[in-house]
Amino acid sequence: MATFNSRTPQLSNLSEHHLSVPVTSTDTVLSLASLSGMSDLVTPFDYIPLVLRDATTYREIVHVTSIDAAAGTVTVLRGQEGTTARTWPTSTFVYTTLTAEAARDLLVNTWRRPLLASMAVARPTRVDDTSFTVPEDQTGIFVTNCALRVFQGGAILTDSIYVVSAIFSQETGLTTVTISGTALAVTPALDAVDVSQRPSESPKHIFVPNEANLRDALGLTVGLNIQAYSEALDAIARLTAAADKVAYYTGHGTAAMTALTQFARALLACADPQSARAALGVQPAGNTLSALSELVPAADQMIYATGANGFAMTAFTAIARLLLSAPDAATMRAVLGAQLADAATAKWNQVGAYTKQQFTPPASVAAAGGAIQLNLDTQPDINSTLTSAVSFLNPTGVALGKSITISVFCTAAQAITWGSAWKKSADVDLPTQSVVNCWHTMFFRCMDGANMTLIGTATTA
Repeated sequence: MATFNSRTPQLSNLSEHHLSVPVTSTDTVLSLASLSGMSDLVTPFDYIPLVLRDATTYREIVHVTSIDAAAGTVTVLRGQEGTTARTWPTSTFVYTTLTAEAARDLLVNTWRRPLLASMAVARPTRVDDTSFTVPEDQTGIFVTNCALRVFQGGAILTDSIYVVSAIFSQETGLTTVTISGTALAVTPALDAVDVSQRPSESPKHIFVPNEANLRDALGLTVGLNIQAYSEALDAIARLTAAADKVAYYTGHGTAAMTALTQFARALLACADPQSARAALGVQPAGNTLSALSELVPAADQMIYATGANGFAMTAFTAIARLLLSAPDAATMRAVLGAQLADAATAKWNQVGAYTKQQFTPPASVAAAGGAIQLNLDTQPDINSTLTSAVSFLNPTGVALGKSITISVFCTAAQAITWGSAWKKSADVDLPTQSVVNCWHTMFFRCMDGANMTLIGTATTA
C-alpha cells in the first residue's frame, strides 16, 4: 500500500532570489523581488528548500510550503535542518539548493512526478473515469502496474490507482494513461500525479495485501493458469508418492496412500463390464444365479428346478449317486438289480435255490451282480410252507464292487432275517426287516470282497 506521508522536495536549477522586505526571526512569510525560476508546489507534500545567507557565514534553511505568485510571497517553515531563525534585512540573498533533508527525502520517497522538458510539472488532464493525459512523452514514467497517487483540489484523490497502460501520440503530443482502481472525479481539475518507483508502494506487486490485485499483477487467473486453494488438493499434495500406490481420502481434508497392484490397474483399465468380468473370472449376475444363491446346501441334498427361475433342494441318496456314477446301462442295471426283458425270469426259483424258507443267492448273481425278486404270496412251493421268518443266507463268491438287489412282497406281515454277511453298515449286522402288503426292495453292494452292505431301500405298493 502506498505511503503518502512522505515529503517531496521540489528543486530547480538557478533559482535565485532576494528579499524585498526585511523579516524578523518569527515571520513565516517572505516577500521576494521575483519568483522567476522557482518550482511549483502542487501537492500538500511538496516543499522547496531555500537558503537565506548574508555576506558573512550566517545561513538559515527554510522550507517553502506555499507560493502566492500574485503577492510575490512564499510561506515557509523557519530554522529547518538544524539552522536558527534570525532577522534578515532587505536584499538578503535567497536560493534553492539540495539540502541534506531534501536529499534524504528524495531517497526515502520514491514517488516520481513527470516533468516537461522545461522542468515544469506535467499536469494531468482528466479524460474519463479511467484515463487522463499528460503533455509530452511520459511513457517511460508511467510503467504498467506501477501505483499512482493523484492530487485533485489540493488533496490526494486515492491510493488505490495503478497504471494499466500508457500510450504517447505524436499527433497530439500527449501521453494517455489508462488506470484501474478508484474512478477519477469530474471536478475539480487534477493537480498532479506521482508514479511509484518501487513495488512496495504498488497495489499490483508483492507487498499488496489485496489477493486479487496480486494475482492480477502476476498475470494469474484462477481456473485458467492457477488452481484455487482446495483442502482436498492440499491433502493430496502433502502425501509422499511411491511406486504401486494410489491416493485416497480418509476424511474431510485428509488423505493417505494405499497399494495399487498390477492386477488392480489392469482391472481399472477395462473399457466395459464384459472385459472387467473376464479379468475377474466371473459371469454376469442373473435371475437364475440369484435364485440359486438363496438355497441352503446340506449333506445328501441336490438342487432341482421348480420353474423358470425357481430352485429347491431334494434328497440325493448314496444309491442315487451310485446310479449316476455308472459308466453304462449294464452297470446301472446292476446297481438297480434289474434285468433286460428277454433275460431270465427274475423270480427266485429261476435265479437261486431255496429250501423251504431259507434262500441262498446263486454264485452267478453274487459274482456278476443282479436282482432277486420274491413274491411270498405266489412263489411255488413256498407260500404253503410259510410258518416263520424267511431267511436270506450268506452269498458265496461275492465280487468286490458288485451290487445285488433283493425285492420281497408279502400281503400278510412277514419278517425277513439276514445272514451275518448282510450288513447295515461296515461293522453292523442287518436287522430283521418287516414286509406288509408291499414290495420291500433293498440295495446291497460288496464293499470289501466278503460282505454285502446296504446302500439304500425302497418300498412300493
